[in-house]
Amino acid sequence: HVGPVGAGENNIPKSLSLGGSRFAVVGEGEDRQYDLRFDLSRQNTSSPVEILAGYQNKDNFYRLVLTNGSAEMFRRLSGKETRLLAGTGGTQLASALHVILRRRHSMFYLDLNGKSALEAMDSTFTTGSIALREGSGTVSNLRYQPVDDINFSDDFMRTDQEQQLGVWKMVTGSWRFHSGRETNPNADLRR
Repeated sequence: HVGPVGAGENNIPKSLSLGGSRFAVVGEGEDRQYDLRFDLSRQNTSSPVEILAGYQNKDNFYRLVLTNGSAEMFRRLSGKETRLLAGTGGTQLASALHVILRRRHSMFYLDLNGKSALEAMDSTFTTGSIALREGSGTVSNLRYQPVDDINFSDDFMRTDQEQQLGVWKMVTGSWRFHSGRETNPNADLRR
């Protein structure tokens, strides 16, 4: 068993009960943007993987359900569940899964073994616990990383004493930033 990760981990419950199922809390998404990565070893590859995200209480959270060939995302708001996304095709639940749950402002991204399994937009719950239904598998190599937009005016390469040297300027070359999966709407990729 791996305990939950996050800055306030001493206050995070280790498990949740929901509709007769138990969920092991694996992390606390206390940042509006984060990456949660873990490996999941599964004995029964035909059973679904169920993940709760943005968990506030038993009436307010997101629920992701993954089976071989399909992925669904639900939002429970004030006790009423609404399906936000249902897709078929690319989800393959192997016996060993590398799971990455990425949250970027109003976007959710779920990758399994390097392939996109789910992408959805909803900003109802931007923080909250992340839990895995017990019986989905054994979690290892759990890592939580807060993510923030790049602040190009932040001179992180210099110490406080070196700040007096002035502004950086390009000496040579033609520099461009590029990302195939850029989620920051403020990024200027067309320079």
